[in-house]
Amino acid sequence: MLKIEAIFRPERVGAVTDSLLAAGVTGFHYQNVTGQGQQKG
Repeated sequence: MLKIEAIFRPERVGAVTDSLLAAGVTGFHYQNVTGQGQQKG
């Protein structure tokens, strides 16, 4: 079993899903998360 964690923009979900399916990955899960940080400068 192999675990892959990736961070990508929401508009790329379709492309990433298609790539995983083309690579033969049959099970995956994605979750929409948001972050709040302090920008310096």
